[in-house]
Amino acid sequence: MESQATGYWNDMPVKNYDFQTALGQYGQVRPQFYSLRRLHLFLHSFGESLAGMDAVLPDQRPAGKEDTTTLRWAARSDGRSGFVFVNNYERGHALPAKAGVQFALKLTDGRALTFPEKPVTVPADACFLWPFNLDLGRGVTLRWATAQPLTAVDGGRVRTVYFAETPGIAAQFCFGPEIDALDGAPPVPSDGGGKVYTFPAGRSVEVTPARRDSTQILRVVLLSEADSLRFGLDISPAAAPVAVGTELVRAAGPLRAVGPGKIDQPVATAPVDADFADAAVWRIKLPAGLDLSSKLLLRLNYVGDVARVMIGGKFITDDFYNGRSLEIGLWRHAAELKDGEITVAILPLQKNAPIYFSSPAARPDFGDRPAVAELRSAEFVPQPSIAVSP
Repeated sequence: MESQATGYWNDMPVKNYDFQTALGQYGQVRPQFYSLRRLHLFLHSFGESLAGMDAVLPDQRPAGKEDTTTLRWAARSDGRSGFVFVNNYERGHALPAKAGVQFALKLTDGRALTFPEKPVTVPADACFLWPFNLDLGRGVTLRWATAQPLTAVDGGRVRTVYFAETPGIAAQFCFGPEIDALDGAPPVPSDGGGKVYTFPAGRSVEVTPARRDSTQILRVVLLSEADSLRFGLDISPAAAPVAVGTELVRAAGPLRAVGPGKIDQPVATAPVDADFADAAVWRIKLPAGLDLSSKLLLRLNYVGDVARVMIGGKFITDDFYNGRSLEIGLWRHAAELKDGEITVAILPLQKNAPIYFSSPAARPDFGDRPAVAELRSAEFVPQPSIAVSP
């Protein structure tokens, strides 16, 4: 078991192993789901090429995690084509915007490639990947772009390559002389001998090669950040949450000892079963006729140290407080709920407990109180449906 008692750095909840990842244990779709899906779409279309590329680090690299002035970037390349990966974010550090950014690459044939055409400013917290010498199909090579490749879709004689804009940086696409034009997008001559095209997000432009094959069509589509995150998804709006009544049946008792444990570190220890004899307890009564077969979440907005949820006396789930709500999928517990009731036990969060919060907003205002245990509200939350296009 992963715990301080067995030599690990942290204790874990007894039941709940939800680390706020892309999909929750009850199928909750979280914001990072969309970011991961966008990356997976890229890998589906371009992963075969990426897999054979070597990783290349720049000559100038950050001196350490305290170095917030050097841009964090790297490339994957086969010597001719590849992708530049940029990450201007670091947990626990505020990385400022980086001005005057261009990427200078030396290809295996001895040629040098510097892009974009003019230096840009990489915004704070920006994370993206940009291509160079990317084969778009139909005999067309994209020299470079300041937009992230998303996916390529073939439909009959039409091939459409989708890109996502990089927020805060104008999207530019550079093509060589094999391209006559991009429909509706006037070019700007490039110092490298190509042509640079700029067009707004939401536009679909047709690429016209110098040697045009009228039976084959290549289109480039630039999507906004929001549209790229939801590409190929049909998301139905969820109904508004409905408040449900709660009843305090027992106030919290004496505070428990919170650690540290066997490892010499300032980390709180998890409670044992006996500690919950002094937890604050609330009762929740479900309304008569509630459809438990629907995808209905019970969302508990609380502040405390550790919460436990019981249904009809059965231990259902627990949660280490992190500033987020605790959600329970009621449809999975329909049998227990027919004859039982929901109780929520919350141990007080102590003001001086050695607990790290990734978000300062999660830490409550204790005022002159030594600890806080509150069930601030409970509500039913219908789950939205998501259909994925093939």
